[in-house]
Amino acid sequence: MGLHPITVTSSCNREPALRRAKTKAWVAPKWLGAVALILAVCLATPTLAWAKAPVGKLGALIGKAFVVRDGQRLPAKKGMEIFSSDALVTEPKAVVKIQFTDGGNFMAFENSNVTIEEYNVKRQGDKLSLKSAFDIAQGKVRFFVKPGENRNNDSTFKTKNAVMGIRGTSGYIDARGGKTQLVVTTGKVQVSNPANLAASVMVPANHVTEVVGSSLPTAPRVAPPELLQNLRSGSDSAAASGGVEAESEAQLNEGGESDSGDGGESPAVPDKKDGPGSEGGASPAAEDKQNQTEA
Repeated sequence: MGLHPITVTSSCNREPALRRAKTKAWVAPKWLGAVALILAVCLATPTLAWAKAPVGKLGALIGKAFVVRDGQRLPAKKGMEIFSSDALVTEPKAVVKIQFTDGGNFMAFENSNVTIEEYNVKRQGDKLSLKSAFDIAQGKVRFFVKPGENRNNDSTFKTKNAVMGIRGTSGYIDARGGKTQLVVTTGKVQVSNPANLAASVMVPANHVTEVVGSSLPTAPRVAPPELLQNLRSGSDSAAASGGVEAESEAQLNEGGESDSGDGGESPAVPDKKDGPGSEGGASPAAEDKQNQTEA
């Protein structure tokens, strides 16, 4: 009967193998959880952007319009919140009005495309600072930047061939066909062509200037009464189109919009002689009168 060799393995021989096995077992480091959390926040950034504070709301709407936000084309609705970087697109026979949180407002008429590039309001005690910028790709708009002794307004409106600096005033801008027309109804507005910002003109109330192509702004001239009347009544806009007058009156009968509680425009009683351009509680003519009082 043959003898078979016996192999004896001591505990000393097993220890290196055990250490290798322990080394191969992977344990997640503590910092990995923090990295995962940061990645989750970054991926959720588009959703978080929707949580930013609104700069105003759609106070009135006639016809069909859209709000373009983060690449999405949203149907405009009365009372809809508006944010910085939103773009407003109006279709034929449409009028849309934004009531901003600081008491200013903005109205876009038919076939307009306007982007709110910036609208920042800062309050320090009884002081208020506004910095805003609008890009008017095309169309006609009416603006009101609320003035005040305790306000510092820095508002800019841009078209393809004009830059308008507004500190607290109201008026109309019409940007179509390579021409920009500005009519100031209250206050003053500084206008220049982006090709030559140094050559600017100051346009006072009830005056008009135009920028055609790459030309410099024309010397301000007194706005013809019929031009002011047309603008204030909206007779050349959607507000005078067939069927829209009745809809506008119906909106007025709903009670219009409630202005912000921080000193915005007080609602005006609609006056039918101002024409069918009434929007959300006051016609352009009535609001211009109110704006002149506040200015």
